[in-house]
Amino acid sequence: MNVRRTLLLGIAALGVAALLQSEAMAFAAIVVLLLAGLAWYTGRHILDRVEYSRSLSRRVISWGGEVELSTAVANRKWLPLMWLRVQDGWPNAVTPLGFALDATHTPSTGTLAQALSVRWYQRVRRHYPGLCLERGVHSFGPARLQAGDPFGLTTIIQELRTRDEIVVLPKILSLPPEALAHGRPLAGAPSRTSLLRDPASLIGIRPYRAGDPWKAVNWRATARTSELQINEFDHCAEAEVLILLNLRTFESTWQRTDPELMELLCVVAASAASALAEEDLAVGLRSNGPIVNQRDPLSIDPAPGSLPEILDGLARIILTTATPFARTLQAELQCPTRPAEYLVVTPSLDGGITPLLLALKRERPICLVLIGDPGAADGVDELVDWRLPRDFDWRDKDALALA
Repeated sequence: MNVRRTLLLGIAALGVAALLQSEAMAFAAIVVLLLAGLAWYTGRHILDRVEYSRSLSRRVISWGGEVELSTAVANRKWLPLMWLRVQDGWPNAVTPLGFALDATHTPSTGTLAQALSVRWYQRVRRHYPGLCLERGVHSFGPARLQAGDPFGLTTIIQELRTRDEIVVLPKILSLPPEALAHGRPLAGAPSRTSLLRDPASLIGIRPYRAGDPWKAVNWRATARTSELQINEFDHCAEAEVLILLNLRTFESTWQRTDPELMELLCVVAASAASALAEEDLAVGLRSNGPIVNQRDPLSIDPAPGSLPEILDGLARIILTTATPFARTLQAELQCPTRPAEYLVVTPSLDGGITPLLLALKRERPICLVLIGDPGAADGVDELVDWRLPRDFDWRDKDALALA
């Protein structure tokens, strides 16, 4: 029963009470009219000066980290909210801890439902933790407020279109020590390609400065001087490494993208970038995968301290068909300036990329990581330095099983 019907019922009852000269009926009719008036006023002003806000404990989160969503409802008027329902969008990629979400028609989003009562000039805060186990950009919102009078005669709905985003970085795994051990391949020797500076290029020792890696601490000099001393190496031609990431999981456009394989490729690229950055190398990354809200593929030139930008870029890569990796290699071959070394991460050597890789290898050292079975690289074993199985379960591992 709505307010109009209640009002008409009260007027009719008041008229009948006058005809029958019934004081009890007249009193009941007046009560009904007062309730209808209260419901009408409440319906018009129940959400006036009501504020709903959400805040996130962090905007950039490492894989496996937690984020806390805090909500606040403020009622800045004398009229209390006897009941209020808040429905706020919650990404399904963030696992709720200690509470459940309501299902929606959108598979990527659930609903955080709250039911509360707010007195006059009161603020109510609530906190909801979540676990981030999926790389990407995830948004909270929009929100929907629903309130009404205590008698259920009126219901007012207000839509809040604001959204809040978080960026979940890809998981970083450790690399085997031999994967980045120094030592250029000798002629005819099956040694691995290096991506680190020569330890023999030590040019001196200097005092410790904030941000220096602990691996470079010279403990003998530290013990002798009673102050932290750092080994200083020559910044030779190996100071820059560009990671080339192939995210084209299938060569045919009609085939569907393999999301698990794309996630593994991002994990390998992030782990390699992190390991190289720890060695004070200038790391860059180019890929053929599109990123959210941008038309061009991911491209970051090698630079000192570029790891946060690389991880953020990998987090923003979307699961869709990537452009042919051959275009990325051709653009690199035509580039007049090239880094000292390349690290290529690819799920296959199909699509005409083998001749381009061989041409690039004639000009710069290349370390190639193949995500696939050993048989996938028959005839071009000289290109492949490391292999990783496609079914490698990176979610439960701490290190990449490169072989």
